[in-house]
Amino acid sequence: MTSHYLPVFGQGSQPAEEDGVELEYLPMPEEMAIYRMPEISSELNVAALTQAKAFLSQLQQALADFPTVSAPMDLISLDSTNRQFIDEMLGEGEVSMIYSGQPVIRIQESVLAGVWRQQSWNPDKKIISDSLEVGIVPQAITQLAFSNAVQCIDTQWDVLPSGVMNAPPLLAELNAKIADYQPDDEAHIINLSLLPQTRKT
Repeated sequence: MTSHYLPVFGQGSQPAEEDGVELEYLPMPEEMAIYRMPEISSELNVAALTQAKAFLSQLQQALADFPTVSAPMDLISLDSTNRQFIDEMLGEGEVSMIYSGQPVIRIQESVLAGVWRQQSWNPDKKIISDSLEVGIVPQAITQLAFSNAVQCIDTQWDVLPSGVMNAPPLLAELNAKIADYQPDDEAHIINLSLLPQTRKT
């Protein structure tokens, strides 16, 4: 009876190359992030969590109303016990953002996708606002991300480096799209792989 063996693949399964190069693979992830139920401190007094319960009801309504944009929900007015309960209940998700202007804004996604915790800090690093909002992206980010963006790309046609080919018409196209852009317009895509570009030196 003839035995049939399946071929073996992977690192170490192939003979070494004459030049000494060996087949290598990126290491596989050893851990996987999974959802875990919130761990609430046992010392919290349920009777003292009236504010937190009302706040979570408001959050539930904001989630039900999505994609209608709801106003940020204030956390500053909650006492320390109720705020601790909210902190533990919502936890921290994978996405965080920092706006380094004035005031400094720190944003942290909760374990619920699209539920954002936002805090504003003064120069003395004291919290001046603390709120929660529901949305694809926090409203502050959409308002501030391009607040200092230029309205036109400075092309400087008279000082183009030698050998530049398609950059001038690309910049002209971008300037035209910037001038005509309106909120909620579809993204304009330029496929650079279809155009010959000057070799980078």
